[in-house]
This record gives sequence, structure tokens and C-alpha cells, in this order.
Amino acid sequence: MTGGIRRFIWAKRSNQLRGYKNKMKMKLRYAPMISLVTSIGLLAFGLWSGEASALWHKAVTICLSCVGIG
Repeated sequence: MTGGIRRFIWAKRSNQLRGYKNKMKMKLRYAPMISLVTSIGLLAFGLWSGEASALWHKAVTICLSCVGIG
């Protein structure tokens, strides 16, 4: 009798864990897509606002000063 109860409790816990694991898999499946969409959106916003040219200008100035020209 105790073996049957143990198996019942184990099966019940196993089903609960299986449901938890499936929920975690769903959350982990969406995380890369959310971060990809967010990063592409922020990159597009930076290009739209002109940050790329400002960053390029600063990089050129620093490189020229390191070489000793600027």
C-alpha cells in the first residue's frame, strides 16, 4: 500500500514539475526574440537621431590624436 501511495505522490509531483518546466521553456523561448527586437529598435533609433556620425567623428579625432596628427 505504501508503495502505491509513494508512486502516486511521485507521479503528481512529476506532473507539476513538467508543467513548470514547460512554462520556463516558453519564457526562455521568447527572451531572445524580445532582446533582438529591442536591440534592432534601439539601433534604428540611434541611426535616425544621427548618433552614428557623431560617434564616427569622435573615433576619428581620438585616433588622429593617438597617432599625433590631430
